[in-house]
Amino acid sequence: MNTNCLRRFLFENSRIRGVLVSIDETFRTAIERHAYPEPVRNLVGEALSATALLAATIKFDGSLALRVQSDGPVNLLVTQISGDRFASRPRALARRRRAGSAADAHR
Repeated sequence: MNTNCLRRFLFENSRIRGVLVSIDETFRTAIERHAYPEPVRNLVGEALSATALLAATIKFDGSLALRVQSDGPVNLLVTQISGDRFASRPRALARRRRAGSAADAHR
């Protein structure tokens, strides 16, 4: 059962509209091959949601990638989704900094 969905909504007689995204299946698929700790799993889920919302907002033919780099414990977070949203499998990757790395020495 596909539990991914993207629903647009509009409150009549007001200027409020939005998009509700649910990425249960995509999230499970993205993390099943990785032993991410819970805080990293949460970041991956948030990034996948943000990427799906961006893809729904802009009209394009292709794929949209979100890449975040930092000096923190998660030094790379990448998500990608195609223009057809959930028809092809969205992807996600998080890389954690290793304890005792050169970047940790500069902190």
